[in-house]
Amino acid sequence: EREDKYTEFLDDYYEAIRWLVRFKEQHPSFSIGIKHHPSAGIDNIENKIISKSGIELLPKTENSYKLAFQSRCVVTWGSTMGYEMGAHGVPSFFLDPGNRNSFLYDLRNEKFEHLLLDNYDAFHDALISVLEESKNNKIHKDKWNNLCIESSEVSKNIYNTFYK
Repeated sequence: EREDKYTEFLDDYYEAIRWLVRFKEQHPSFSIGIKHHPSAGIDNIENKIISKSGIELLPKTENSYKLAFQSRCVVTWGSTMGYEMGAHGVPSFFLDPGNRNSFLYDLRNEKFEHLLLDNYDAFHDALISVLEESKNNKIHKDKWNNLCIESSEVSKNIYNTFYK
């Protein structure tokens, strides 16, 4: 069900979940949901971590894109959604508690380091910054728009490539 690429994979993953719980405890007015891929199984450890936290485990059958577009911010452990949503103006961050998440190796450079969150304080500050800015519609899209092409342009770009 998971692609564990290093020994501490689950330790790092569960630490990221604990960050969500801690953030929710500090900011109970924010809604936080966890959405897993439809192929994911039941994770009793994760369920125990989020138990009674107010974090909602969203149905796996829900459309991930619809949920993301309804969100003010997306955080991910290892989903391409983090890349894609930035192109649509939805701020996204990648969680990397142990600084070992193998899904994120392409982002480990100066240009994208602001998107990688490897400690709780950075996570907290990034989310608060984005959530407070989004209330005032001041999201700095240039932080996220270099990760992926906005999806409405993809078909046109493919067509133009083949047409030329």
